[in-house]
Amino acid sequence: MTARRSAPWLALAALAVVLGAWWVLGDDEGRDGGQGGHRAGEVVRDPAAERVDPAEGAPAPMPVAVEEPTAAPLQASAESSPPPEPDTSAAGTYTGRLLAADGSPRGDVEVVWVPTPEVLVNAGLAEPSLDPDEPAHRPVRSLGELMPVTRTDDDGRFALTVEGAAAARPPTDAPPASLREPVIVAHAPDALAVLSTKEHDLGELTLCSEGPFSVEVVDEAGRPVPGTWAEVVLTTTRLPACESGGESQHAVVFPRGLVVPLHPAAPGRFERHDLPTATGTLRAGAPGHATVRRWLSRGARGKEQAPIELPREARLRGLVLGPDGAPAAGCLLTLTSDPGSNYPVHHGVGFRADDDTVLLALDGSSHRGTTRARTDAEGRFDVGALHPTAHDVFVEADGCDVLRVQDVVPDGSPLTLRLETERTLAVTVRDAEGRPVPGAAVTAWRGVMLDPNLLTVDPPDGPGRPFVVRGASALVTTLEARAPWHQSVVEQVRDGEPAAELTLPRAGALRVVVTRDGAPVEDARVDVTTEGTAPVYTSAGDEPRPRTDARGHAVVEHLRPGRYDATLAHSSTLECAGPVTGTVRAGEWTEVELPVRGQPVVRGRVLGATEQVTLTFALQTDDGHRNRRIRTADDGTFTRAMPSGTYDVRIQNESVATVTLAPDEEHELELPLPVGARIEGRVTCADRPVAGWTARVLGMSDEVVSDDQGRYALDLPGAGRWTLQLFHGKQRVDRVVEVAPGAVAVEDLALPDTTLEARLLSSDGAPVTDVWATVKQLDATVPFPYRAGLRVKPDEQGVVRARWLPAGRWVVEVEHGWSWQERSSAPFNLHEGDRHVVPDLVLVAACTVRGHAFVAPGVALEKGTVLFIRDDGARETTYVGHSGDYDITWIPAGRWQVALVTDTSMAIPPGVGEVLELAPGDDVELDLVMKPLRP
Repeated sequence: MTARRSAPWLALAALAVVLGAWWVLGDDEGRDGGQGGHRAGEVVRDPAAERVDPAEGAPAPMPVAVEEPTAAPLQASAESSPPPEPDTSAAGTYTGRLLAADGSPRGDVEVVWVPTPEVLVNAGLAEPSLDPDEPAHRPVRSLGELMPVTRTDDDGRFALTVEGAAAARPPTDAPPASLREPVIVAHAPDALAVLSTKEHDLGELTLCSEGPFSVEVVDEAGRPVPGTWAEVVLTTTRLPACESGGESQHAVVFPRGLVVPLHPAAPGRFERHDLPTATGTLRAGAPGHATVRRWLSRGARGKEQAPIELPREARLRGLVLGPDGAPAAGCLLTLTSDPGSNYPVHHGVGFRADDDTVLLALDGSSHRGTTRARTDAEGRFDVGALHPTAHDVFVEADGCDVLRVQDVVPDGSPLTLRLETERTLAVTVRDAEGRPVPGAAVTAWRGVMLDPNLLTVDPPDGPGRPFVVRGASALVTTLEARAPWHQSVVEQVRDGEPAAELTLPRAGALRVVVTRDGAPVEDARVDVTTEGTAPVYTSAGDEPRPRTDARGHAVVEHLRPGRYDATLAHSSTLECAGPVTGTVRAGEWTEVELPVRGQPVVRGRVLGATEQVTLTFALQTDDGHRNRRIRTADDGTFTRAMPSGTYDVRIQNESVATVTLAPDEEHELELPLPVGARIEGRVTCADRPVAGWTARVLGMSDEVVSDDQGRYALDLPGAGRWTLQLFHGKQRVDRVVEVAPGAVAVEDLALPDTTLEARLLSSDGAPVTDVWATVKQLDATVPFPYRAGLRVKPDEQGVVRARWLPAGRWVVEVEHGWSWQERSSAPFNLHEGDRHVVPDLVLVAACTVRGHAFVAPGVALEKGTVLFIRDDGARETTYVGHSGDYDITWIPAGRWQVALVTDTSMAIPPGVGEVLELAPGDDVELDLVMKPLRP
C-alpha cells in the first residue's frame, strides 16, 4: 500500500486514538462523586482517582498513570466509567411546515432524509475505495432503505422520523462526529429545497419555484453528442423568499459539493424545473469528449445560459520507471487539470439514490476533474478522456516518493517518468525528562498542514522506539505529536533530515462548572483565556468555546501549567459578574465554578412613533464604548435582553434617557421622539462663494449641494453629535458638529486659494489625455484623502489641474497604467495662494503584446496565465481568455522571458518560453505553446 493511500485511514486511526484517550480521561460520575460544594476558583483534586506516579514522585490522576513506559494500550482505572458510546446526531424527528409563495400551505410534498457518504461510512454501511478501476458512481442498492420519507399534510406540516439503519450507531473506534451532516430534501414537482439537519425544528419554510433552468451542451461544431450528461454541483443553497423577491436566511453549505443531475429535455439540451437557488459549478461531459466546468453564481442562475462546448478528449501515454530504472507495474497515476494543491486529493466513491433525486459525492466540486489510472505489467500507461489543457501528474508506488510533474499537455506524446526511493523520517517522542510518553501519537504532513498532504506514520515497533514517517519531504515536513495529559507540539523538519525528536511537556486540564442559583447550566459556551489572549484550543483541535453538559461541566484539556481565566462566552440570555481564575498544574484536574445570572430585559415604547425607529444603547466600559442597537416595531414598541450596566439611550444620535439595568430584572421605558435640528453653512474661497460642493451627514442618505452663493443646509432628525462631510470629487473635509435640540449649527468652510497645473506630453510633444495623474501630498501627517493622492484626468490639452489644495510638499505622479510607463515630477513646495505650474512631464509609451495561447499546436488554452519576467526580475502577468487569446498593453520596454503557466508563483527555469526584446511603444503579436516544466 502506498503512503498516500494509507494516509486517510491512518488519520482516522489517529483520531480514534485521540478520541479513545478523551473517553479515558473524560470526567465521570466516579471522579465527580462526593465532592459537594466548593468555592469559585478553587483547585479541586479527586482523591479516588489519585495515586503516586513513580516516575514523578507526586500524585497524578489514575486514568493516565502507568507503572512503567510500555507499549501496552491505555486502560481505564477501576474507578473510571466505561467509555460512552458515541451518539448519532442524525437520529430523531424533524418537523417543519412548507408554505407557497403566497403564504398558503403546500400539501403532499415529499420530504426525504438523505445521508451523505460520510454518514454511511461512519455507520459502517459502506466503505470508500480508491481503486481507479471502479466506476465513478457505484449505486448502493440498499440506499432506499436508509432514506426515511414522509409527505406534508394539508396544512403543509411534516414530521420526519430517522431511526433504524439510518440512525445506527457508528463503531466504537469511529472518528469523532466531525463528518458532514446529512440533509433533508423537500421535493415538489416544481421546487427542490435542501434543508440542514442541525436543528430538529425547521420552522416555516417558503417552498417555491424560480422557473426552469436549462443549458445546451454541444460539440465544437454545435451538434448534440450521444451520451452527454450534465449536472450542477451546489456549494451553498438558500430557500428563495418569493414574496419579497429575495432569499431566506435558511442556508445550507456543502464544503464538499452536492451534485444535482440535470435531465435531458431534447437532443443536446438539459433542464431542471426544481433546481434550487444556489452557487456552485455547472458541469457537462460525454464519451470521447472532455469534461467542461463553469462557475454558476446565484446572479447567473436566472439568466439564459450560454451553450457548453465539449472539446474532443485528449490522451496521455508513457512509461514509469522505478528507482532502479526497471519498469514499475501497478503504480497509481492521478491526473488533475485543477492545480493548486501540492498532492492529489482522493475523492472516494459517490452514491446515487435509486430515484435519482440527488447525487452525493465525497468531493463533488472536482471529482470529475481528476482522472486515475494504473501502469500495466510493463510500467506503461495510456489515459484517455482528458481535457486538452495542462495537467499535473502524480505517480504513487509502494516504497517510492510521490512524483509530481507539472503542466503536462496530453497531446499523445510519450512521457517517461522515474520514481525515487521513498524518504523516511524517524520521530522520537519524549517527555521533559527524556522518557517515552505512553499513548503518544504522531501526525505528519508534507509541507504545510493540509489534509491532502497527510503522510503515513508507522507506530513504534517497541517501547522507546521511534515513529516512522513514510514519504517525508526533501524540503519541509510538518510533525504534530500529542499524548494524554501532555501539551501538543508542532515542529517542522527541513532539508530532508532523517530523524527528529519531539518533547511533550506535561499538561493539565480545566473543568469549568457553570451554575445559576446553585443549579447547573446546560449548553452554555465558555471562554478560557490566559494572559488576555484569545480563547485557547485543546490539542485535539476542538472548538475554543466548549459547551457545558447536563451537569454544567465544560472541559478544556491539554493545557500548559499556569493561570487561566474562565468566563461566559457571548449569550443572549445569560451573563456573569466577571471571569474566575484557576491555576492549572501538570497532571491534575483544576475545577472552577462560574456563577451566571440572567440578563436584564428592557422593554418599552417610543412615544409618537408611527414607523420603525433605531435605538442606540451606549454602554461606557473600561475599554471604551459598546453600543447595542434595537430596531422597534412600526408602533415604536421594543423588547430586548441586554447586559447589565448603565446606558445612555439615544434616538437618531440624540440622548433621550439614561437607564441602569440590573441582572434578572425587567425595565419598562417610555422614550420621547427627538426634536429636529439643522446644520447650515457657506463654502468660500478667498471670500468668494464656491458652488458645487456636496454636504452630507455620516449615517444619513440625504445630500445637498452648495448653490451659487456657496450656501447649503441639512435637516437633522434630532440633536446630538454628528459628523459633517463636505466633498468635491475626491477632496473631502470632515467635521464633528454638536447640535442642541431644535437649534441650528453653522459650519462655514473656507477653502485655500491654491491652484496646481501640470502638462503631460508624449515623446513627440503631443498632449497625453488617456491617463490619470495623481496629485499627492508628501507631508508626514496628511488628512484623508491627500495621503493617498487625488486622481485627476487631463483635459484635451493634456493639462492636469487641481484646486483648493492645502499648503505642503507635493508631487505629481503618473502611475504604471494601461498605455504609459510610470513617471513622476520632482517634489515641490506649495503655499496658500500659489498658482504653481509643474514642468512638463514627458511620458514614455508602454508596449503591447497580444496573441493566442495553445496547449498543443492547434489546441487553444482555455485557462492559464501569460507570465513576463524581465532581466532585472520584474514580473508582469495577463490572463488567457476563453477563446485562447490574450493581450497586455501596459508592459514597459526591456528584455522579457515569456511563458505560459498555471501558477504564477512557480520558479520558471531559464530558456522556458520565448525571449522578447521590446522598445517603447512596440505592438507585438506572439503566439505561445505551453511546455511542460519538469521538477
